Amino acid sequence: MKQPDGSLLPETKTLYRSEYGPMVDFGNPQLPPWSSSTAITLRDINLENTQSFQNFLAFDQAESLDDFFAAINEHVGIPWVNTTAIGRGDERALYSDITAVPNVPDSLLATCQIAALAPGLPLLNGATSACDWQQDEDAVLPGAFGPANLPHLFRRDYVANMNDSYWLTNANAPLTGYAAISGQEDYAQSLRSRLGHTLVEDRFNSRDGFAGSQINSTRLRDIVLNSRVLSAELLKEPVLSAVCGGTLSGDEQQACQVLQNWDNTGNLDAVGAHVWSAIWQGLMDVTDLYAVPFDANDPVHTPSGLNSDSQVLDEVRQAFSDGVAAVVNSGDALDAPLGEVQRYAKAGTDIPQYGGEGYEGYFTVLRNTYLHVVDFPEGEPVRAFTLLSHGESTDPTSPHYADYTEAYSRKQWHQVPFTREQIKNARISILELSE
Repeated sequence: MKQPDGSLLPETKTLYRSEYGPMVDFGNPQLPPWSSSTAITLRDINLENTQSFQNFLAFDQAESLDDFFAAINEHVGIPWVNTTAIGRGDERALYSDITAVPNVPDSLLATCQIAALAPGLPLLNGATSACDWQQDEDAVLPGAFGPANLPHLFRRDYVANMNDSYWLTNANAPLTGYAAISGQEDYAQSLRSRLGHTLVEDRFNSRDGFAGSQINSTRLRDIVLNSRVLSAELLKEPVLSAVCGGTLSGDEQQACQVLQNWDNTGNLDAVGAHVWSAIWQGLMDVTDLYAVPFDANDPVHTPSGLNSDSQVLDEVRQAFSDGVAAVVNSGDALDAPLGEVQRYAKAGTDIPQYGGEGYEGYFTVLRNTYLHVVDFPEGEPVRAFTLLSHGESTDPTSPHYADYTEAYSRKQWHQVPFTREQIKNARISILELSE
């Protein structure tokens, strides 16, 4: 370890481990302290999961969607991520949350849970074997749920996941009845999740400005980057009605005008998106902001509307004033296009970025990493389009340091070469190595 004078001296630390895993001290006053009689140990199902690579290899070898789903059930090796898949010549879409999950049914929580460290993260009584993880007959891992007790869904319309739980994989067919440790059910969705389902709903009902009511690769590539802002679609008009008729400063009057003319998107040429983002920071802290509370029977469209309570409206006006002041103090013009104030900083260049934060209700989030849209054209090879917003190279001298980021800024999808001939034609260079 480096010492204050710059010298290095060895330091020894003893680490402790139980039969369940490493001993930990969260430093949380709400939890029992580590003492001669009490300790906390961390058991992680994926420390015991040796099936992941077999699972992914089986995915690579699957020749149909049924083969793919069989691989999921055989290995149950996916560590934690959601899986969606389609297959050539198959009208179904698959969603699967069949992953490595500790076998802790709700009945065990009722008798063994000491505390909840977070939703789905229970602290169990380790002093008795009665509180050990249980075992399903079809489980692959010791102490894990088997696939029959984990959520999945086949649909012919759509499946989706926007980093919420499995519950609302399809808004018309909620998945329910699974152990709480697997995920939440019947709870308010993030604005991004709600917009994702709304995008599907609008497509099927021809409400998104495109012809027809079906989806294809081209249309999906347009939709996922459209930069709609659900918080603005839900509340911009009532917020402006509550604020803009009163006594305002010159900056606040300009903000009202800018927002009234704003198209509720975060595209590069959108004027007003950054102002709404600043205001939304304060609106998120307003208690009882919505007039209509969350309804588990209508999770895509609730909560909604602006609460007309006088105290709520006072907080809304304060959030508006604070947001406008924050923009002015930042030095950004209130009427600046988003592309002028939202940039991806790279050495030697700043590249305009569209979109925003998921908590604002953007489906097109900032710092999108990897995106792909895959389809199976009739009689043609698999076709995949990708975007990689941060670029291929971390070397500022590389020609590929910023090219993908610039392509992302232009919404210019890259078609991935798939066949040997396509790969040969797309080849940039060849490097031959010899001894």
